[in-house]
Amino acid sequence: GAFHRELLGGEGHANEERAIEVAKSLGVSEEAIRTQMKKASNEASVQDTFRLAGKLGISGTPSYIIGDEAIFGAVGADMLTEKVANVAQCGKTTC
Repeated sequence: GAFHRELLGGEGHANEERAIEVAKSLGVSEEAIRTQMKKASNEASVQDTFRLAGKLGISGTPSYIIGDEAIFGAVGADMLTEKVANVAQCGKTTC
């Protein structure tokens, strides 16, 4: 939603301080944010995702896995759409 677009698409790094700033700009109180953070820690999930990214050779964003191909960088919607269509047609990102 709007939170993720602003946090990940905005300037600067996506960190706790920035996440709280973005949430507050969208009308969520810092107290509510911190309460929720205490209830449901995502640390284990984040660490699992980080380890998987490392195994796949992903070191930055955006990165995509389509079929059996890793695609790094902002390659554009046209290229991604073409690769997805190719996987649907022939099972590979390039037919």
